[in-house]
Parts: sequence; structure tokens; C-alpha cells
Amino acid sequence: MRDADGTYIARQRNEVLKTKNEGSINYRFLNPVSGKIEPKTMFFTKVDGYVVSCGAYTP
Repeated sequence: MRDADGTYIARQRNEVLKTKNEGSINYRFLNPVSGKIEPKTMFFTKVDGYVVSCGAYTP
């Protein structure tokens, strides 16, 4: 999946996870409520061999 600037979001996340067990990345994505490209932050962590992620639009 790519953000509005063409950056692969999962690749970015996976690069962070190579050296850490958790982290966050910032990117721009289409907000389905406003219909606009807006800043968003993804938070993620490793849990029992899985990656758990969630995101939130930021002001």
C-alpha cells in the first residue's frame, strides 16, 4: 500500500521493525470522512510474532 506521495507504508514500517520491536511512522493518506489527503500516524508493535498496527489522522 502506498501513501499519497507514493511511499510504500508497509516497507517503511518493516524497516523500523528490523531494529526495534515497536514504533511509528508519519505519512499522508486519504481521509474517507473529509475526502481530503491528510497527515496520518501509524503506531505498531510486535506481539507473539505478529505485527499489530493502528493509525490515526493528525491535525
